[in-house]
Amino acid sequence: MSRRSTGSLYESRGAWLLALTIAAKRVHLRLRTCRNRTEAELRQHVVVSLAERLRATGHDGSVGPICRQAAEADDDLLPSIV
Repeated sequence: MSRRSTGSLYESRGAWLLALTIAAKRVHLRLRTCRNRTEAELRQHVVVSLAERLRATGHDGSVGPICRQAAEADDDLLPSIV
């Protein structure tokens, strides 16, 4: 059984980013709407949960594009992506 993916948050040049392993590659997703660590942690939880659900249902090919959309979406658009 593989280890649960949690991703890691970091701030660079005033922007929050989420590093996450997708399809055996480490990708860095910009959390465009997050202004502080609390907002970034909440979005991290949403994106990681979404990735896990997609993987569990056999939609591995959709993980990258959908997680990227979820990371960049504003709060009005996020529910429709999830």
